[in-house]
Amino acid sequence: MILSSTDEKTQKNLLGKNIKERADVIRWCSLSNNDLNSALRCILFRLDGKTPYHKEQVDAAFEQVETIAQFYETRLEQSTFLVAERITAGDIMSFGTWSVAFSRVCDTDFRIKYPHLVQWFNAVKVSEYFKKSFADFKFIEKINL
Repeated sequence: MILSSTDEKTQKNLLGKNIKERADVIRWCSLSNNDLNSALRCILFRLDGKTPYHKEQVDAAFEQVETIAQFYETRLEQSTFLVAERITAGDIMSFGTWSVAFSRVCDTDFRIKYPHLVQWFNAVKVSEYFKKSFADFKFIEKINL
């Protein structure tokens, strides 16, 4: 919906000020919505009993989450936000997916390894976009496997 906005302010602020930024926004949206979301679904469906539990599949999904987290960490070591020095649609989409990860799957031991990812998450969480709806957000302390 954001990607198809015709509002000029939304286009420039959230979708990127130039073609490179816009491509980066789409890349981060895709990474969170496709790759990260798929790995989280694999883990959560098995932990919640919605699909049969297979340790190998859960372990592979956790490895995928770790790989994706490292990709975010590398970017966020260099920048406050994913695309530009402001929140874009890439941050908004990624935040939504990471909020599920941090509340259900990625416990304290995981988060310690990715301090820039957690710092970014907390910065987006208190932004105008999420401040009210995530005021009571709780990180998972320890995942029960």
